[in-house]
Amino acid sequence: MNIQKNKSIFVIIICLLVLIGAGYITYSKGYFNYWQKETGNVTNQDQKNPDEEIKFTDEEVKQYEQYLKDASPLILAGDNGNKESYLKAIELYEKAAAIGNNNVWIPFLNIGNIYKKMGEYDKAEEAYNKALEISKYGSETVYLQKIDLYQYYLKKSNEDVIKIYEEALSTLVENGNIVVRYSGFLRDIGENEKALEYYKILLDRFPENELYKEEIAKLEAKIQK
Repeated sequence: MNIQKNKSIFVIIICLLVLIGAGYITYSKGYFNYWQKETGNVTNQDQKNPDEEIKFTDEEVKQYEQYLKDASPLILAGDNGNKESYLKAIELYEKAAAIGNNNVWIPFLNIGNIYKKMGEYDKAEEAYNKALEISKYGSETVYLQKIDLYQYYLKKSNEDVIKIYEEALSTLVENGNIVVRYSGFLRDIGENEKALEYYKILLDRFPENELYKEEIAKLEAKIQK
């Protein structure tokens, strides 16, 4: 990846993921604010075809939101040991996706998160890939969950984890959280020179950040030895 080119378009986004339970399940009207109730139109770039206007009725919008809302307590029940509740939540997310003709990514992200909780990692990866396919320009949230799947659940090799980080960085323009995570990962596996490059990108964006300054100093000391 051309780091200098990426640096020129690098924009740090400080954001909070909407978390429900320990499984990072997303439900928020803010995440689905591209369902325009006044006009019934969807125009957000995270559709599969962002240049095409897709029309939905007010009732469809309400039903979509209700499916997502109803899934939340089922996930909590699943966290408490009721596997059937997980499966029912997945069914609701699938119904939500169907309302959007499978062209909205949030239900597939949540399906992936549930399968990850259930230990069905192949299905989780399949759902994340579907979410990324729909989100034409890539989704930072989905990539972060897929990176977690690779790094902590599937225990992929460092090379495979690096590959998905690089894929995310080449796909996303606003990739601040991924750069932060990637910098730390590279540092932890001993890729000090590469980690240093990314920490310098972060410091260039946030010149007063003492943590980045400390990491850069430590890495430079290791490289000089």
